[in-house]
Amino acid sequence: MIKDRVKLAGAFALACLCGIAPSTSAAGEWPEQPIQIIVPYSAGGAVDVLTRIISKEMSKDLGQPIIVQPRPGGEGNIAALAVARAKPDGYTLLSSSAVLTSIPVLFDDIEWSPKDFTPIARFATSSGFIISSAKLPFKTIPELKSYVQKHPDLPSAVLIGGAYTTIVTHMVGKATGIDLLFVPYQGAAQHMTDLYEGRVALATVSGNLACGAINDNKVNILAITGDKRSSAAPDIPTTKEAGIAEVNMQGWYGLHAPAGTPPDRVAKIAQALDNAVKKDSVRQALEKACVTVAYQNPEEFGKFVNDDIKHWKEAAPMIKTQGKMPTPPKN
Repeated sequence: MIKDRVKLAGAFALACLCGIAPSTSAAGEWPEQPIQIIVPYSAGGAVDVLTRIISKEMSKDLGQPIIVQPRPGGEGNIAALAVARAKPDGYTLLSSSAVLTSIPVLFDDIEWSPKDFTPIARFATSSGFIISSAKLPFKTIPELKSYVQKHPDLPSAVLIGGAYTTIVTHMVGKATGIDLLFVPYQGAAQHMTDLYEGRVALATVSGNLACGAINDNKVNILAITGDKRSSAAPDIPTTKEAGIAEVNMQGWYGLHAPAGTPPDRVAKIAQALDNAVKKDSVRQALEKACVTVAYQNPEEFGKFVNDDIKHWKEAAPMIKTQGKMPTPPKN
């Protein structure tokens, strides 16, 4: 018996050292095993960082570890397809964003659709930060337009990260007269390095990357999407203020489960997420990453997703005139 207690104590200590909370669920109560959240982009990117912030607090509520698993590639298609095909038991979730609403509109031959997912909840929204290399002599959208007219050989714009940031950059190119070259990256580090060095001229990045770059003097922030200026960069105009009002797509972050996931499990996960974003520590961490806490329950989130699909359909004709979009791999 003493040996058994020693083994149990050792297992508990090992779990704590690994950062995994031991299960506290009552026997027979869901969840009875760890939950995994698949992130469509690489570790360290905006979606990965935000998912880890909320999952740490959610795991306390659910009584099980939550494993965040980045699965980048295919503009988010690979991760989405994996979750769409997963067993609808609540143990495999998608860290969702505009990938879920834009890819089915912009790409052909996709093996999943938004109908393959059950909305759980949205927890935040974010502006897109339109940035340029500080090695180029323009700091505003009007200056960019003027520069492009005089220098048609402007270095390529870099379209990075995911469908949302890619599309916003396409729209900026259309609005300013830049002939874009698609340069795909799977991770944030390399594309930011290339931007710093001036090998690429323009990009749209999420809030957490922009916040990290604001004070390093290596990039210029030209404008942000959305109806309001960012509290992290109050001097930066919105796209409407900058003269490109048509470029106004906003990012969002939420969780989806495979279609057919039991409603009681969806409700339990949604409640855990709601509880998480009400914590001061979580809200502060999200705001530090330059996103706005904006919780929506499953019903509200489902309507929001449908509306977002309509917005992407409206934007698609403009986007598809800006060069050929790559076809995401199926698996």
